[in-house]
Amino acid sequence: MELVKVPKERIGDVVYQMLRQSILDGTFRPGERLRVRQLAAKLDVSATPVKDAINRLAQEGLVSVNARSGTFVSQLSVDDLAEVLEVRCALESLAANTAAVRATTEDIQDLREIVAKMDQPIENDHDRISHEDINLSFHRRLVELSGNHKLIDLYNSLNVYITMARIHYSSHAWRGRLEQEARAHHLILYALERRDGPALVKVLRSHIEGAAHALVDDIRRNRVLV
Repeated sequence: MELVKVPKERIGDVVYQMLRQSILDGTFRPGERLRVRQLAAKLDVSATPVKDAINRLAQEGLVSVNARSGTFVSQLSVDDLAEVLEVRCALESLAANTAAVRATTEDIQDLREIVAKMDQPIENDHDRISHEDINLSFHRRLVELSGNHKLIDLYNSLNVYITMARIHYSSHAWRGRLEQEARAHHLILYALERRDGPALVKVLRSHIEGAAHALVDDIRRNRVLV
C-alpha cells in the first residue's frame, strides 16, 4: 500500500487505517522499525495522530512499543499462530450451527457470489492477495450470520494475525491446495443451503483444520517464524 498525504477530516482514523493496512499487506515487514517523525512527514500530518495510531495498533498486537528501542512491526511465533488458528476453528464451528438456522436466501446468494470469485484463476501475487481477502470475507460472513457480536469481534481480532502470516510468510505451496480449498468451500455452501448444521460444522472444521496445519507446516518447513 502506497502512503499518501492524509485529508484533514478524521485524520486519526485515516492514519490508523493506512498504517494498519500497510502492515497487513506487507508494506511494513515483521520486525521493521516504525519511526513516528518519518511517518508523520510521509503522511503530511503531525506526530500526534501517528502516535495515537501506533497505540491502537499496539493494542491489536500488530506493533510492539519499547521505550528504549522504539516501535516495531510485530513478529509472529509458530506456537502463537497455531494457538490462534485453533481458537479460530472453534469460533467458526460455534458460529456455523447458528448460521445454518439464521441464514436467509439472500445471505446464501451472497456467499455463492463470494465462492464464484474465489473460483477465478490466480496468476500472480496481486491475485493471491486478492484471493486471500475474498477467502477471509467468505469465512467472516459465515461468522457474521451467527448474529453473535462478541463472537464476531473476537473472530475479527484473531484474523489480523492469520492475514499477516498468510501474506508475509507464504511460499508457493499454496498453489497445490487451491483445488482442495475450492472443493471445501462448495461443500460448506451446500451444507448451508440444506440447513444442515452438523454437516456444516463437520466440513467447516475439516477445512479449517487442514488449512491451519498446512500453513503452520509450511512456515516451519521454511523456517520463517521463530
